[in-house]
Amino acid sequence: MDPRRSFLDSTDAVAELVSRVPSDAFDQPGLGVWDVRGLIGHTSRAMSTVITYLKMPATSVTCPDARAYYVWVADSPQQDAQIAARGVEAGKALGSDVSAGFAGLARQVRGVLDRIPAGVDPVVSTLAGGMLLSHYLPTRTFELIVHGYDIARAVDIEFAPHPDVVAETVALAARIGVALGHGPSLVPVLTGRGTWSDATVVSRAGH
Repeated sequence: MDPRRSFLDSTDAVAELVSRVPSDAFDQPGLGVWDVRGLIGHTSRAMSTVITYLKMPATSVTCPDARAYYVWVADSPQQDAQIAARGVEAGKALGSDVSAGFAGLARQVRGVLDRIPAGVDPVVSTLAGGMLLSHYLPTRTFELIVHGYDIARAVDIEFAPHPDVVAETVALAARIGVALGHGPSLVPVLTGRGTWSDATVVSRAGH
């Protein structure tokens, strides 16, 4: 799928998921240090960073693709506390109506992307360096899908994103895992010869 379409399909899928989170669930445990609100806040940054970074053009590409972005994240453990704190703040920023706040960001990022002319692929500044938008968006789609499943698991509701986007997410996770040296344990897992406890592909996601 086209990176923009994959990303926007995913924003819609997660916005619909968030709309079904019970109103009394936001203070429940979400993931790691986050409650459900913080987890949703962290997930919302998959959209807000696109809006922000499009206002921060880069002069050159220094991070070549989504895999390189996550390798940079893995090599930057000092980011962990900052990522956690930004998720908490983003959750608060969604306001009292978390679903409406999330849906509003989804509409806003769609509008921003719609204003970019067809065929134009700007270079944006990210934490990992300058990236083509078409290479940065797959990292945002990855965040939405991975954390969409985290949200669904935390509150025990169904999440059914587009199968093609799920396939893209799994493929990117595999590429990241191989780049981080997990290939020997990942291949047996994906072919039914091992267990998920044998392989850790991506332990952190960064913004």
